[in-house]
Amino acid sequence: MLWNSGSQPHELSDAELLQMVSNGAPDAFGVLQRRHERAAWAYASTCLKSPGDAQAVTAYALTGLRLRIGRAETGENCVRISILNTIRGVAIQWAALNPTMLTPSFGRWVDAGAMWSLTEDAELRSAFEELPGAQQCLLWHAIVEGDSPATVGSIAGIPAGGVSEYVAQAVHSLRRGCAERYALRLDREDCLGFVNAVVFGSAESWADAADTTHLRECPECREVFRELRDLSVRLAARLPQRLLGWWPAEAYRSAKYEVAGATAPVSAAARRTRGAFLRVARSGRRRRTRPSGYWYVAALGFLLVLVAFGLYALAAKRP
Repeated sequence: MLWNSGSQPHELSDAELLQMVSNGAPDAFGVLQRRHERAAWAYASTCLKSPGDAQAVTAYALTGLRLRIGRAETGENCVRISILNTIRGVAIQWAALNPTMLTPSFGRWVDAGAMWSLTEDAELRSAFEELPGAQQCLLWHAIVEGDSPATVGSIAGIPAGGVSEYVAQAVHSLRRGCAERYALRLDREDCLGFVNAVVFGSAESWADAADTTHLRECPECREVFRELRDLSVRLAARLPQRLLGWWPAEAYRSAKYEVAGATAPVSAAARRTRGAFLRVARSGRRRRTRPSGYWYVAALGFLLVLVAFGLYALAAKRP
């Protein structure tokens, strides 16, 4: 699904940019950063009160992504999800050191254990994560985030005019994946027959299958059928909660589409917390020795001091 090979960096998909950065093209990461930093800050601002603190966490997440790319440790199919996951995790760690930094809503979520269900919608998450990375990226940006076709096209590397078709194909693949997981739980012959005929049928008649006898008699299949038929709506509401846990959709979208940027300085509380967090993160690491170039600079500086002192002494001896 990568249409833009040979194009300028700003025209490349996220996947192509990740590959370029991994191959030693640092400018490509700047394109990724410009694409995602606004949304990343918006998500961070739902966790932290100060815009500057949100900036600090956003910078931390972007730096972490850059380091993972350099170590070939990305393993992520969607850059946006990866960044938001990091932001949420770092904000929780900062909260342990300074809970006053948190927004009230995020603070309540953290106080409640910062947890989300491991069973509800498990089939949705597993089906989503088994999709190709390009389809995951399409569904997240087009359906969950509601980005414009032009934005989705640039991120996914497809023409804006073809986004709706590709999204429809991705929804189709996700629906079948969810249905397959549902079928694995079935032991009744009539339920299996329904799944084979309707869900896996060639027509996949989502509009009129609700009139079948089996759906009238089987509440479980009826519920599953309705969820699969309305999968796009369900996806936008439930997938972020399954992947991120913390998902204040309205607050996030409001901050994401604000015109003004976050220009406030990082607060003193954030600086103290960040310093403590980094000290904890670095504990146990082997202390690095100074690079050899450092000693050459130090020696040169020392020689310059001696020369200056000698010139001063000669000048002092002159009549």
